[in-house]
Amino acid sequence: MFNPNVFRYKTAVMQRMQQLVARGGYLWYTHGEVNAARASRLAQKFADKYGVHFNENQRSYARGRGRANAYLLMYPKKDHATFRWWLLATEGSGLVHDEETLFRVTDAHHRLTWSGDYELVQLTREGRSKPVFTWRMTRACYEGWHNRIRQAVRKTGTEEGVKQAIWTLYRAPGFSEVRHQVKRLTYQLEKEWQRTRRQTAPLPNMPKRIGYVRMMAAETVPLDVVVRRMQLGKRPFPRVDAKNKHEKSGEVYDRKLSSTEAAPGIGS
Repeated sequence: MFNPNVFRYKTAVMQRMQQLVARGGYLWYTHGEVNAARASRLAQKFADKYGVHFNENQRSYARGRGRANAYLLMYPKKDHATFRWWLLATEGSGLVHDEETLFRVTDAHHRLTWSGDYELVQLTREGRSKPVFTWRMTRACYEGWHNRIRQAVRKTGTEEGVKQAIWTLYRAPGFSEVRHQVKRLTYQLEKEWQRTRRQTAPLPNMPKRIGYVRMMAAETVPLDVVVRRMQLGKRPFPRVDAKNKHEKSGEVYDRKLSSTEAAPGIGS
């Protein structure tokens, strides 16, 4: 029975997608949602049909014969007994291209997205000979931040809305283009404050910078454990001892990205 590991943090899932696209050649994808009760069956179906469970040797063998490889990522949807899933595929022959409606990740009309808030894009960077893949806020998300900042600053009599906006904004995943967007939104917040409230109060403290997304140990939990917890009404992932990286029930499993997975220089 195929029992894939589920990344504990959304940033790790986003980073893994970025790696698969930029270094692994997984340039085609489809996505959807599945009830927790059916998540394991879906994973097994994709393993049986498309080989999403293949190891690196099996993937290399298939690639050498012109066959497509496929990769499955899943993540529990917040406050729902549901998983989001993404099925990515390489070029080549095979059932995944025959039976699935796949979109090219570079298609501007069908970008690979996270929850409607972030999209994976290919951008040209100064000093780079080739474009790089990175995540950025979608237009709707970015405009939503513009409106939130404006409303929070203009609501007189309290700074709580501004403080909460700052706290949330600086918790955005620190991919390169997201960091640029956060800087621009911070500039907007500062200008809006100067126009509206500089005579009444100083601007609340701002973080110096948004953190970078770096290569990290990828904490994962087996899918069947996540499903069981969700069906019992628990949070999808057990709490972790920050020092020892384990939980007493033994439900947490850590692993580091393999050398194949931890591909540097992809516009993080």
